[in-house]
Amino acid sequence: MDEQTDVFRKAFDAAARILARRDHTRYEIRRKLKQRKFPAAVVDAVIAECERLRYIDDDETARFYLKELVRRGFGAERIRFEMKKKGLSGDHIDRLIMAYAGSAEEAAAAEAQFAKCLVRYAREADPLKRKAKLYRYMASRGFSTDMIRELMAARLNGDGYSG
Repeated sequence: MDEQTDVFRKAFDAAARILARRDHTRYEIRRKLKQRKFPAAVVDAVIAECERLRYIDDDETARFYLKELVRRGFGAERIRFEMKKKGLSGDHIDRLIMAYAGSAEEAAAAEAQFAKCLVRYAREADPLKRKAKLYRYMASRGFSTDMIRELMAARLNGDGYSG
């Protein structure tokens, strides 16, 4: 076995071990193999082979990751941010996120998160501080300004408590 084949095999084995734990994107595998000091040409070849064998499928990973982030109660903007961190972007990803943005599913997630943080901030005596904390929490979860405002209008009366 020549040296280049041996390096490829080691890199492929490393990628297989990484992928055995959970799905990773092309970007994540590239980053992890480069951290292990494999040459760029070998990394490219390993990624191509993994894709050929369907060990790496960014579209499938994106769909799975979207479901996971929705389950965890994130809004569309936070999902977009998390996807980009994993190297997932493009028209397909934008279509997935746009289908979720503003949907009944996102509204239900926003409602659930809002109810949870209402309990968390119920002890805040100052209604303006309570509203600000609620707003910041919901924005950090990735919900749109419009959605947050609608929730606040529907769920809070003048003193900031749920109605």
